[in-house]
Amino acid sequence: MATGKRKGHGIVHFFARLLLTLLLVGVLCACFCGVAFAYYVRVYINPAVEEDVAQLSQGIGLDLNSFIYSIDTETGQESLYETIKGLENRVPVTIDQVPDELKDAVIAIEDQRFYQHKGVDWKGTAAAVKSWLLGGAQRGGSTITQQLIKNATKDDDYSVKRKVNEIFRALALEEKLDDKDKILESYLNTIYLGYNCYGVKTAAMTYFGKDVSELDLAECAVLAGLTNNPSIYDPYNRPEKVKERQELILDAMLTQGMISQLEHDTAKAKELVYRPYETYVAEQNDSYTWFTDAVIKDVINDLMAQKGYSELIAQDLVFSGGLKIYATIDTRVQDILDAVYQDDSVFPNMTRGPEGSKPQSAMVITDKQGNIRALVGGRGEKTGMRGFSRATDARRQPGSSIKPLAVYGPAMDTGIIVPTTTVYDKALRIGTDGKPWPMNDGRAPSGNGMPVKSGIAGSVNTIAVQVLNMLTPQTSFDYLTQR
Repeated sequence: MATGKRKGHGIVHFFARLLLTLLLVGVLCACFCGVAFAYYVRVYINPAVEEDVAQLSQGIGLDLNSFIYSIDTETGQESLYETIKGLENRVPVTIDQVPDELKDAVIAIEDQRFYQHKGVDWKGTAAAVKSWLLGGAQRGGSTITQQLIKNATKDDDYSVKRKVNEIFRALALEEKLDDKDKILESYLNTIYLGYNCYGVKTAAMTYFGKDVSELDLAECAVLAGLTNNPSIYDPYNRPEKVKERQELILDAMLTQGMISQLEHDTAKAKELVYRPYETYVAEQNDSYTWFTDAVIKDVINDLMAQKGYSELIAQDLVFSGGLKIYATIDTRVQDILDAVYQDDSVFPNMTRGPEGSKPQSAMVITDKQGNIRALVGGRGEKTGMRGFSRATDARRQPGSSIKPLAVYGPAMDTGIIVPTTTVYDKALRIGTDGKPWPMNDGRAPSGNGMPVKSGIAGSVNTIAVQVLNMLTPQTSFDYLTQR
């Protein structure tokens, strides 16, 4: 009997030692894993987190539209002339411009404990991990802060490493900013809502034709639902899906005490009226004006010359850097110029060559200070963006148009001639071939005298050369290059 007890005691002792050994091995493994994880966090994650958080806290990394403003010469008031859209059509909005209903709708459906957690909703994360491990229905555990980081960094792969990085970034961002409204504002400016709408401001204008601050509860619930999957929740092609999602969000807002039953029912019953799809298409097909093309080119060149930027960086700043560009354009003059150049009836009714091409034209209008007030680069309706402009890109000989600038203007300015001064239509010299130089459009000089104004009107070469000889080529050159 005693022997049996000793055997039983020995078995218990053996299993106790085995259990203790396994426990110690587990603790050691956990310690080693913990140390390795801490090393990984310190060496690989923390530097990236600090850099990302520094950029996110300053709003760096967002693609923003740039804007060209005109200044009214009489009142000095500035107004928006053109929006330069980059790859992401985004116009930033401040949190105080966003309706409370939109903020509540987003929080209700995306992150209902947003104002309670510190960047990571551990309860939601645990539920998501459990579903993933046990193979249940997949659910998201990302908070608004985590989604902001994913949207801003474009880091959206499905690896565990990315998720761990995202968690650390979220915790660090919340600690650095310590401002929930600022995080929500950044999120509302980064989310993609379909049809190249990045942020709620551009989406409100695209779908409803109004500023985001003017949206009602029903419209706010629509926008809050689009970011889940813009291809499925498409107001133009799948309005019934959008309505289902909107009602789900309104139900969530009611359950969470954000809206009353009356507000809930009224919003559900309201008919959703979207801006016509044809209007959206027409806007996408709109090309920049000739003036805008010229401004874009000038700003890119100035950034390269004055800031030392490469062409690629300069272009990126113009198209996605959120620049405010103040132009010299006079919109009234530009509108008139655009209308004239799109009217074929004001041009000669003629064609050239076997292809039947029409004579082209361009015009630049400046004020007395040399500021460009309006320009067009060609006839007809402008199509395309940043194409060839005869006003800014053509590199051709000026021909007789140089005479008033290089000869007659300087000669009058220096008092050498007046419009009625008589100058003789004669050659300046005889060439080695025995022919007089210059000729007048194939005609030999007549030798007769004529007033300067007649020489200008007839573009007589000999008159211009005679006046240039009186002025001297050096004086003409000085006027062209310095004055």
